[in-house]
Amino acid sequence: MSHIRSSRRQFVKQSRAIASGAAVPLFWARRLRSGESANERLRVGSIGVGGRGTLVGNTACRLGEKIACADIDRAHAERFAGGQCEVYTDYRELLDRKDIDVVTVGTPDHWHTKIVIDAVKAGKDVYSEKPLTLTIDEGKKLCQAVEETGRVVQV
Repeated sequence: MSHIRSSRRQFVKQSRAIASGAAVPLFWARRLRSGESANERLRVGSIGVGGRGTLVGNTACRLGEKIACADIDRAHAERFAGGQCEVYTDYRELLDRKDIDVVTVGTPDHWHTKIVIDAVKAGKDVYSEKPLTLTIDEGKKLCQAVEETGRVVQV
């Protein structure tokens, strides 16, 4: 019997890639249920694109069209955009756009709940990095917003 040996580093790297790739299938399923063509590409907005947010945003953009990004650090946003999309330093301006279907959230942890709630209220489906909330009360508010809007949120 042969044994495949991999390092912890290799395992973590592969796991991250798989987890990031799992972010988009729920959004595709929702579009198919709504009767939209499977050939239509998701229009993606990415909020928080420094570090991990870059990986998450780029993974989502492989299955959709990179429309806009927002990061309080304009240098992060411009590097992520690469001249391919609109750049914002205020995520609320990104959420105001009607041409964005899905938003990825890769901001610091304490911003996840507020941005996800704002995004679902703006009519966007969301993929957020963990932790989604920091308190039970935040979780309750987030669940209420998702129920009221009927949007898809994946963590």
